Amino acid sequence: MASLQGSDCGHTSCGSNFFIDAAQSSDCAPGANCAIAISLVATGEFHINDDYPYKFRADDAPHLTFQGTDPAGPNVFSKLGSNWHKMGPQKGTMSVVFQSAEKGTRNVSGTFKLSVCSAHNCQLEQTSLTTPVSVR
Repeated sequence: MASLQGSDCGHTSCGSNFFIDAAQSSDCAPGANCAIAISLVATGEFHINDDYPYKFRADDAPHLTFQGTDPAGPNVFSKLGSNWHKMGPQKGTMSVVFQSAEKGTRNVSGTFKLSVCSAHNCQLEQTSLTTPVSVR
């Protein structure tokens, strides 16, 4: 099932049996490490798939430098790179760290690979996300 974007569902993205909220974690100054929290919440009888290698690949963006720790490169944030943290049976959060040398508002976009499961089956999804960030 295709994900719905933002205003269509009240979250950054919604899918069958999950929703995603992505937001800047705190104020951000030029040259500082700044972060976005991508929160995945499984709904209904679904839960976070403990065995899945969660990953967010940020798109290149002017004036932004990503600080991913995945071996695939600085634009990649993952469970392998210790950026994914399970917060409970139905929730997990990916931390996306970036820097900007300049003040301004920009969008961070990319693809989030995820999985949620019920007692009967697991869903594997790839969802495009975009969230604004402000550097002041």
